[in-house]
Amino acid sequence: MPRDPRHDILFEPLQVGPKTLRNRFYAVPHCTGFGSEKPASQARFRATKAEGGWAAVCTEEALVSVDSDFWPVFSTRMWDDDDLRNLSVMCEEAHAHGSLAGIELAHGGAHARARDARVPAVAPSQLASDYDPFVTPKAMQPEDIRRVREDWVAAA
Repeated sequence: MPRDPRHDILFEPLQVGPKTLRNRFYAVPHCTGFGSEKPASQARFRATKAEGGWAAVCTEEALVSVDSDFWPVFSTRMWDDDDLRNLSVMCEEAHAHGSLAGIELAHGGAHARARDARVPAVAPSQLASDYDPFVTPKAMQPEDIRRVREDWVAAA
């Protein structure tokens, strides 16, 4: 069955900054539950889309600070060099199929249980999460804001 010519634009390359996507198919970030605990599964899942022709594939949310995990839900983390090595597996597999690899950086804020690192969750205020009623974060102080900002920079 031939393709409708109205859809031809979807298959044209697209320049985004210094990178060129081979087409307009972009696999947005979504959580799989593989997180940082299963880097090979994470990589293979994203690589399947790259192999299928998607121009760009993204991780699920990657948490930038140790006080922002959603335990017991597994998420990708960007806390240290081990996490960087785990994510490089996904990048290598996506690149092997000609796709760009992306990452969604995030901080859990008031919704983070922060139990994986066993530290208090932090947020702009001490208002309890409306998503998880068992989380009441510590109100961020200036030093917390500086640290989280530095975590974002380091993760990027």
